[in-house]
Amino acid sequence: MSIQISRRVFCATLGAVVTMPKSVGFAKSSEKGFRVRTITAGIDLDDVNDRAKIETAIGFLNSARSRFEDAGYEVQTVRISTPPLSRFLPDWHESAGEKAVVALDRFCAENGVLLSVGPVITDDQYNGAFAPWAARMVQAAGNTNFTVFIASRKHGIHHQTIRTAAETIASLAKAIPGGEGNFHFAATASCPPGTPFFPAAYHDGDAAFSIGLELPPLLQATFADAKGWQDAKEKLARRMNFELGRVEDLALEISKSTSRKYIGIDTSPAPGPDASIGQAIETLMKAPFGSPSTLAACASITDVLKGLSIKTCGYS
Repeated sequence: MSIQISRRVFCATLGAVVTMPKSVGFAKSSEKGFRVRTITAGIDLDDVNDRAKIETAIGFLNSARSRFEDAGYEVQTVRISTPPLSRFLPDWHESAGEKAVVALDRFCAENGVLLSVGPVITDDQYNGAFAPWAARMVQAAGNTNFTVFIASRKHGIHHQTIRTAAETIASLAKAIPGGEGNFHFAATASCPPGTPFFPAAYHDGDAAFSIGLELPPLLQATFADAKGWQDAKEKLARRMNFELGRVEDLALEISKSTSRKYIGIDTSPAPGPDASIGQAIETLMKAPFGSPSTLAACASITDVLKGLSIKTCGYS
């Protein structure tokens, strides 16, 4: 069969799934056949010291997590995303600003919540002080994530910020053993607010929440039973609409009972240590990843993700 897909769509499909380690098998611990990777609460933070909004979000996340777990879902993490850091902490680059971020990081960590302070640089600028700042952050505030914008719909490519981001990536590679500092940072292009996945997450507007899922096991099981590519796409669409529809129903109930806006589900098949999107794609292709049919397989999955009947957000 012949499927046409642009390099942009292909890269977007892979880009959403390559930030986690690869593996060769799936866990059987989740009775639903997939996991809730994250419930992410977005808050409208005006001041870095405004603990009341943070505490309210933590209370919401603990309650939402319990309701999902009571319904039989495995919830891996709960997270908070804020507006761009410079919006509520203009002096982020100064000593007092760094201390404020570290204090916020520790407060969230003590309450079992991951934190994203969003894009630190949103306009097009070269900032030679940012890379050293980022290195200090991942060393002192290892629970916190952040980004810079290297492109936006309004201004196009941010050429100067690209240089800033490149220096930051190189700096973070040496900041902590194993080079894992870059798991806390991303250079994002035209990424909208509301995605639940880190490190790209940031928020804009009133308090809200979104859901991110670990879906490769569901894709793997669906493709294993399929008879051909078209059958695989049809079965995947039916199963995802059904399973994710149930997730959405619960999210809407939570939204109604808490008056916190529900943004949607990021349907990107985020992988995990025991949930390989590569293996799921190989099951669809019946060939090793990288074979000539890899592009067509990615296109088929992307086509299904874009056609689901649920409310989506983020990468999807």
